[in-house]
Order: sequence, then structure tokens, then C-alpha cells
Amino acid sequence: MKAALSQIEEILRAKAPVTHKSLRPAARPEVFDALRSRVDIPADVAALWEWHDGTAAVGALEVVPQFVFLDVGSAIRYWNLWREAKVNFPHGPWRPDWIIIGVNGTGGVLVCDHDENVFLATPEAGEFVHHLATSFDEVVQRLLAALQDGALFDGFTAAYDDGELRWLLPHMGSAGAYDLRYCYSDHL
Repeated sequence: MKAALSQIEEILRAKAPVTHKSLRPAARPEVFDALRSRVDIPADVAALWEWHDGTAAVGALEVVPQFVFLDVGSAIRYWNLWREAKVNFPHGPWRPDWIIIGVNGTGGVLVCDHDENVFLATPEAGEFVHHLATSFDEVVQRLLAALQDGALFDGFTAAYDDGELRWLLPHMGSAGAYDLRYCYSDHL
């Protein structure tokens, strides 16, 4: 996985320098302690945060189309918020073994569970949970394929605009571009 992350970084540096600059430095091992006190962290998720501790708002890396890569501190805050929301909405999709890795700005989250399954959970759609991959390593490999080879990633294609990575819906062309910076900038 580390080799794939290095390749992703090189592609971003060359094709999306604004997005590349949005990546925060690697998370320090001690920052994981607060999250580990809540949930087990799979090795591939830890490797992702050891690569970079999330992204800043400007040019933010969407590690999965429409889902901004969170830093560990934000992941903890979202974990706490979802835990508290579960009290008021007991039939919602959240589970306490989920690690929140990304957000989409409209309440949806990118999560990995203790079995390393990766899901997109969108509470605005009720209990809708979309299984994305069987590990975060698989997500990283799909991200690399999308950036490197133009492969579809969850229905989107990678595009580069003004130094930023964008995700397009292929059947819509540039009209299908998502620019969620203004939705989630206050979350980062």
C-alpha cells in the first residue's frame, strides 16, 4: 500500500499541485491514541494517516470521489458526533466500530470497520450504506488506477483543473464536476 500511496503522491504533485499541497504532514503515532481508545484501527487505515494526516480545505484531496480525506482529529470529532446522533436516531446507519475517514459535506461519511470493510454511509438517504471495498488498501489501489489509467472510481473519472483533482461523472462531461469545497471547508 505504501508504494501505491507514493505513486499517488507523485501523480498529484505533477498533475494536481494544489491538491498535493493540501495534504497535511504525516500523522504522529501518538495522535492515534485517542482514536484507538474508541475503536481498533486497521493497519491500512493507519498507513493512510501515516502517509498524510488528512487534507486542508483548499484543493482538498477526495480520497474517494466526493469524500474529503479527514485528519485524525476530525475523524475523532465525527466519531463522537455520530455516536451522539445515534442516541436521537437509533435506526441510523452508524456503528461504533466505524472509523470515519472522509466526509462529503452533506452528512455522508466514508468509513472503515474493524473488519476492514469500507463503506459510504449517507444518512440523508435513511439507512443507505454503500459497500465500496473489502479494505482500504483496495480503495487506494482503485484511486491509483483512476489517477494513473483513467479507470472509473465508483462511477467517476479523475480530471485536473487549475491544479486540482476533480471527479467527473463521465456521462455529464464538465457539467458533472463536483466542487464541494464550499460544503465541507468548515469541517476541515
